[in-house]
Parts: sequence; C-alpha cells; structure tokens
Amino acid sequence: MNGIVDWLPYVDSPVGDSRLQVENLVERELLNVDMKVLHPGVESLLGSETTSRFAQQSSPNESKRDSETNDQTPVKKPCLGVDKSRYVVERCTTRDQQATLESYLGHHESVLSQLMGRTLARQWVTNNEYMNGVCDALREISDSQERNIQDLEKHRELIQSEAQRDLAYMEDRWKETLLRNVERALDSAGGGI
Repeated sequence: MNGIVDWLPYVDSPVGDSRLQVENLVERELLNVDMKVLHPGVESLLGSETTSRFAQQSSPNESKRDSETNDQTPVKKPCLGVDKSRYVVERCTTRDQQATLESYLGHHESVLSQLMGRTLARQWVTNNEYMNGVCDALREISDSQERNIQDLEKHRELIQSEAQRDLAYMEDRWKETLLRNVERALDSAGGGI
C-alpha cells in the first residue's frame, strides 16, 4: 500500500456511532459560539474596497452605456431583409394580381388545414423515437457506470484484504520484536543487579 489509510471499510469493523458523536460535538461547539458576531476576517473584508475590474471600470453614478465617449458607429451593416413592398396587398389593383394573391392564400390555407395535422403527427412520432433512443443511450451509460462501480468495489475489497494480511503480518512482527526487546531489557536489568 502506497498511502496512509486510516480505515479499510471491507476489513475494519465500523466504529459505533462515530459520525453521530462528531455531529453532536459540532452542535455543542456551535451552541457556545455567538452567531450574531462576525468573524474578524469577515469584518476586515467588509470594510475593504472592492477590487473587481468591473467596479473599477465605472463609477456608481454612471453606466457605460450612458457615457458620451461611447462610439455610436455600428459594428456591421444592418441587414436590409426582404423587400416587403412586393407583398403589399393594396398594390394588387388588377384582376390578375388579385387572382394570384387569392390563389396563394388559398394554397396556404389548404396546407395549414390539411397537411399540418399529418405533419405534426409524423413529427410527434419522430420525436418519440428520438426520445426513446436518448433514453436507451442513457440507460446504457448508467448500466456501464454501475458495472464500473461494482468492479471498482471488488477491486477495493481485494486490495484491502491483501492489506489486511500485510497489516496482520506486520502487527505480529511488531509484537514479537516488542517482546524480544522487553526480554532483553529485563535480562540486562537483571544481569546488572
């Protein structure tokens, strides 16, 4: 083992209510603390100037948009868009233009009334299939992560059982060495008398 390990969950038996004891200790300590008084470090921070670069760029009385030094030149040319004058209904003065306009409006009405329902139903089915695919992909990811977690737990258990053997061996060696050292100390103390 390469690091300091305080507790091995697969090897060591858990210590009673240690978590509850810690929480109770924290609660008792908090009862002794006056919560209305600010920590000195916080008080020193509250009295200091703000060092934000945004706060340094503008004063509290002016905003950047209101400043007269703001350059009003547009960054890029405005989009002229579609020439709407071609589609003004009032310009349809001849019968041919009115017939074309009426035909165009009739076509769009029929598209909206007849085709829209079928298109929406197909779109709904397509979206449902897509969502099912996404759910399946997420389920696969979740299952894969669960398998990885289980493999990791088995690996940890294996490493900790190996560490338990090493720790038991080192503890036995330590006890034997301690007994030998105590016996030597007793022999040397008894021999000097």
